[in-house]
Amino acid sequence: MMAILSLKNLLFSGDVLFGQKHLPAAEAGFVSALSTFSKITFWIATSISTVLFSYLVNPPALTNDAQQSALDKTKPAIQLKQLVKGSGLAIALSTASLLVLYVGGDWLIPLLLGAQYKPVSQLVGYLFLPMAFYSAFQLCVQSLMVKPRLLQVVKLGLLYLVQLLSMELWADSIRSIYLIQMSIFLGGLFLFGAELIRWEREKSS
Repeated sequence: MMAILSLKNLLFSGDVLFGQKHLPAAEAGFVSALSTFSKITFWIATSISTVLFSYLVNPPALTNDAQQSALDKTKPAIQLKQLVKGSGLAIALSTASLLVLYVGGDWLIPLLLGAQYKPVSQLVGYLFLPMAFYSAFQLCVQSLMVKPRLLQVVKLGLLYLVQLLSMELWADSIRSIYLIQMSIFLGGLFLFGAELIRWEREKSS
């Protein structure tokens, strides 16, 4: 479990790690500020969506045997819909949290970080897609934690390797860093989302 959490944190913190390495000091500071806000919105979104997602994936059993039997026959399709709902919920909560920061950033960011960080309010838009994809991606990873974990560690390790190579080759601006983050999180969402769907189908067969 520690390896999975450590790799997830490395992926999530890639903007700061590589921003400090590849960007001028002022831009690296802006990236650090963006990363701080992304973590705040992430924890707001996941603290709510994780609870609701658990209900969506494991709804209460029906008391009527005939209804329960009919439900079991269509369970794979239902599980897929539930995964989409859970991921959509995580994305919606993450986006809503960032939208508050985007709209009120001109006064909120200087209030929290100081006037020198006011330009960060113009950069919040870079977080919308990366954070949306990461919220759904980590939800899938968390749901697979009960499975044998070596495969999950290997997949996360490969994602980190791709992130590392991509940052070394193309991370020359704030925009490029968050485009890479977005691509990595989207790839992780497809990778772990597909495994979660396959696993749910195996459980119901």
